[in-house]
Amino acid sequence: MHETGVCRSIVETVERFALAGHAKRVKTVRIKLGEVHDVVPEILVGAFEWMARGTVAEGAEMVIERIPFTVKCELCGEVYRLDVHDERTWDCPACHQRAYHLHTGREFLIDAIEIENYAPGETDDSASRLERLQAERRRSASDLAVSGRRPAGAPSVPLTGRAAAAHPLQPTSAPARHECKLNAM
Repeated sequence: MHETGVCRSIVETVERFALAGHAKRVKTVRIKLGEVHDVVPEILVGAFEWMARGTVAEGAEMVIERIPFTVKCELCGEVYRLDVHDERTWDCPACHQRAYHLHTGREFLIDAIEIENYAPGETDDSASRLERLQAERRRSASDLAVSGRRPAGAPSVPLTGRAAAAHPLQPTSAPARHECKLNAM
């Protein structure tokens, strides 16, 4: 159930951006989710509701837009939907060739965060809440470093070369065992 790990990152990102934008609360979080990802939308929504408790995003609605798996023909440029389970869709409908690359379907992003602002005269405590949140995250990262556990998002194997330099959670004292390339999405 990797939805919970993904959802933790979503809640943390939403909370950080909402508080930085002086939000009283988050009303809606819009997610774009490509069909290539093996994420069950209903589980993601349930995990979000559970993990958002006690945050500025508590009670927010998560709206997920599924992005279809489409490919672009490398010969004629036609963009068409490809169903990996239906071989009839594997050839370009325009030129009938099978030379394509992925066009859409790999997306997984927070598309929009709808917030409610403070009313005139209300006390805006978002700056202090953001400061507490950041201090809490620093303590958590410090506790994990002392315990020897890796924080969420840290690579499971040590990275070397450019990948190590690019990854903020890469431990520097571990011996390198694998070469790995990180891809930003």
